[in-house]
Amino acid sequence: MNKEITYTADNNIFADRFCRRIQYVKMIYRSLKPTGLFGIACFRPDFGDQGAPVREMSDWDVYEESTMNTIINYKLNTVEEEHSSEINKWLANARETGEEGQYFTYSYSDNTKENMYLYVYRKGYRNYEVSFIYDPSDSNYPGKIHVTGINKDKENDDFVQIQSINDLSIQIILSDESLKNKLK
Repeated sequence: MNKEITYTADNNIFADRFCRRIQYVKMIYRSLKPTGLFGIACFRPDFGDQGAPVREMSDWDVYEESTMNTIINYKLNTVEEEHSSEINKWLANARETGEEGQYFTYSYSDNTKENMYLYVYRKGYRNYEVSFIYDPSDSNYPGKIHVTGINKDKENDDFVQIQSINDLSIQIILSDESLKNKLK
């Protein structure tokens, strides 16, 4: 197997961090399976309206200031306060009427907010794999959120709250097979 790593950098942007970044590349390379793939999105300053930092920032500044727009965020068993009454009713009904392995969803969004919320429950499952897939070749749904209920547990099942940008072109995929297994 060829162990060569090709790394191209714009010295104006990466010169001060080149050594640290090449360590990241090597770590990723060691972590990948022989036929594995890795994707990364990089931004340059002055594209703040597209989710990038608005000025030159260190990696730490970006994380600490949370200046990048979040495409997707998810949490187990968390409900936004303004949704709590509706979600509690929905979840109680899903737990009472659903069959093991059945998915239930509840989405909340309005055109005045940046984010939409999707609540997903799979009866009899304790944890979830949530992935965002971007496919620029699909003009109808370039963004997809793939959700799989994992870890069967009939006694203690959970739900997941998924927060994403309020974009109707994002497609939701509920699957019995994890994306990790599909990519093997």
